[in-house]
Amino acid sequence: AALEVGQDERPSPVAFAVAMSTDRKWTVLGMAGRRRDGSLYVQAMESRPGTRWAVDRLVDLRSKWRPVAVAVDGTGPAAALVPALEKVRLPVKMLSTRDMARGCGALFDAAAEGELHHGGGALLARSLAVAGKRTVGDAWVWREPDGADISPLRAVTAALQVLLTAQKSTRSGLVTGIR
Repeated sequence: AALEVGQDERPSPVAFAVAMSTDRKWTVLGMAGRRRDGSLYVQAMESRPGTRWAVDRLVDLRSKWRPVAVAVDGTGPAAALVPALEKVRLPVKMLSTRDMARGCGALFDAAAEGELHHGGGALLARSLAVAGKRTVGDAWVWREPDGADISPLRAVTAALQVLLTAQKSTRSGLVTGIR
């Protein structure tokens, strides 16, 4: 709760992510961005039943936000949306389990150090309340208990990982994102 901030400023740059509940009944859009003070911001933007709406919504959001990429957990159910995202020329970044573990660590560390803010809301709060951790090598990823849906948490984690990766690539001279 101490890290919640109002929508007092528009973060830039931003990255989006799409995640889906394991039963494929709900799809969530997450966003991560950088605030003017340098801190990170995440938000579970939208959650709706079904899947296909997410592609159309991301197309709508593209011109307003100009995301560096749209992240998708390559091992999760939302990976089925990648062909449709590519068809509408959205910059898709498929994340591996290793990428998701990095994102989990980055989100956890930034929150612990007070460098991460969020827009609040019940979606993210419910996900955080029930999420567990699953060890992967020497790291961990979010674990979804039976019957629970943590896709909002997975969405913001994936968006954060892509944002941080894109910023690192830009600093090293690689061109990323769409313009």
